[in-house]
Amino acid sequence: MKRRSALLPGWDMVSPWRVLVIDQPNAGEAAARKRGFFSAKGEWLAFVDADDYIPQDALKFLLERASDSKADVVCGGMSRQAGCLIRGRKKTADNGKLLEQPELWNKYYVSFFGVNLFPVNMCGKLYRRSVVQKALDQSDIFCEPKLRMGPDESFNLQLFPHIRLAYLTSKTVYVYRWGGFTSRYNPYLTELLDFADFRIGLLDKYKYELGYKYLFIEYVNVLISHIYQLLEYKVMDEAGISDWLKDELQGRYLVKRMKDCFQGLDAPVKCTMVLNEDIGQLIASAQKRLHNDRWRILAKKVLSIF
Repeated sequence: MKRRSALLPGWDMVSPWRVLVIDQPNAGEAAARKRGFFSAKGEWLAFVDADDYIPQDALKFLLERASDSKADVVCGGMSRQAGCLIRGRKKTADNGKLLEQPELWNKYYVSFFGVNLFPVNMCGKLYRRSVVQKALDQSDIFCEPKLRMGPDESFNLQLFPHIRLAYLTSKTVYVYRWGGFTSRYNPYLTELLDFADFRIGLLDKYKYELGYKYLFIEYVNVLISHIYQLLEYKVMDEAGISDWLKDELQGRYLVKRMKDCFQGLDAPVKCTMVLNEDIGQLIASAQKRLHNDRWRILAKKVLSIF
C-alpha cells in the first residue's frame, strides 16, 4: 500500500499544475507528512488525511486570514461526518481572535495536557513553513516520539513554543469522517500512556506548572479507555487486566510523579484511583462507561460497514 501526499499551491511555479504527487512505501502518516514538508516549496503548509476532505475555498479563506493577521498558524473549525450527517463544532469565545505572546503561551499551551482551548490536530490549519522548520531544527517533530496514536498532538505540542501569533476561527475548513477503524480494537492506544511520560519531560523543560494536574487526569482517562476496549473486544479477562494494571501502576514514571505532586494535597477524584492503586475501581469505571456507551458503540460498528 502506498500513501500519497498532494502538495498545496506554491510548490513549483515551473509546473503548470503546481501539484506534485509522491509515491512511497507506506510508512505511516508522520513519514508521509515529513516527506511532503521537505518536498514543498511554498510559504504555507496544510495537511489533509486521505479519508477526509476540505470544503470549497477553505484554503483560500485560511490564506486570507494568515495574510491579514500575520499569524504563524491559522486554526479553522472542523466538522464531523457520519454517513450523510454532518455535525459542526460549537463556536468558541475565541472565534476570530488573534492570540499573541505571552497570552498564547500562558493560557493555551495547557491544551496539550487535557484542556480543550486550542485545537491540537494538524488538519484544519495553515502553518507558516519557516516556523515548522525552526522547530525541526531542534527535534524531529513529525516522527519523534514514534507514535501511531497522537502524532498530530505530538507535532503541535513541540511546535507551539515557536509560534509568535496564532489566529483562531470557527469557520469550518475541514470535514473529518467519523467511524471506520475506530470501531475495532486499537492496540496502539497504550502509546498515549508512554506519550504522557514524554509530555512530563516538556513540562519540566518549560517549567509549565499549569499542565501537570491536567496531564495526570488525562492519563487516568486514557488508562480507563484502554481497560474499556480490553473489555469491549474481550482481549483480556478481568484477571488479566488486573495483572496488567498492577505492572502499569507500579512501573509508570508518570504515576510516581503524580504521587510526588499530590503528596499531602487533595488530588482530583479520578487521580485517587491511581494514587491508591485501586485496580478494582479502575475496572469498575471502565465497565460503567462501557454500559453507558452501548448505543454509541453499535452506531460506530454499523457506520464502519459503509
